[in-house]
Amino acid sequence: MGEIGAVARKRPTLFTDDKIQTLNIQGKPQEFITGVAIPSQGTPEQREAKFSGKHAPYLLFIVDEGDAVPEEVYRGIEACMSGGFARLLVMFNPRGQYGPVYRMERENRAHIVRLSAIRHPNVITGEDIYPGAVTREKTVRRINEWSRPLFPGEKQDIECFEMPEVLVGATALGTNGIPFPPFLLVSERPLIQH
Repeated sequence: MGEIGAVARKRPTLFTDDKIQTLNIQGKPQEFITGVAIPSQGTPEQREAKFSGKHAPYLLFIVDEGDAVPEEVYRGIEACMSGGFARLLVMFNPRGQYGPVYRMERENRAHIVRLSAIRHPNVITGEDIYPGAVTREKTVRRINEWSRPLFPGEKQDIECFEMPEVLVGATALGTNGIPFPPFLLVSERPLIQH
């Protein structure tokens, strides 16, 4: 909602006929954007009820940090998706093989789109195009801390990735303040294993 609010402030002409409130942008009666915090109070049934009862010809539910959202919230959302044209977008960084989002993946009830930090515009350009998003320095540091080059003769597996050319020569400070060596040419350090 913060990013939507930023767009609304930067481009007020997009919302000239809309009533803008905190976590709510209202257009025509059936056209609105509402941000809802995940309830932390009440029983699971009460939390499910807070997400139930929303119906319209077109609905799009967007859940951020979806692997941290409890089961009852997804049940409430599912109840709202019984008619019309309804979609659910869940965004998250996978952290474990448990919970409702993991089951959606495992049971093939979801179309999965994987986004790599390496392809993010901030990382590609080295500039802070999207403030608050991943940075090149953080990505380079994580590659150094979480990965290693393949050993000579070591085979690739699904954990491997190729070092993108835009990161050749990139360096970053470690958490100890000591800089990591710059990444080598792709041909000299072709694959990294996580």
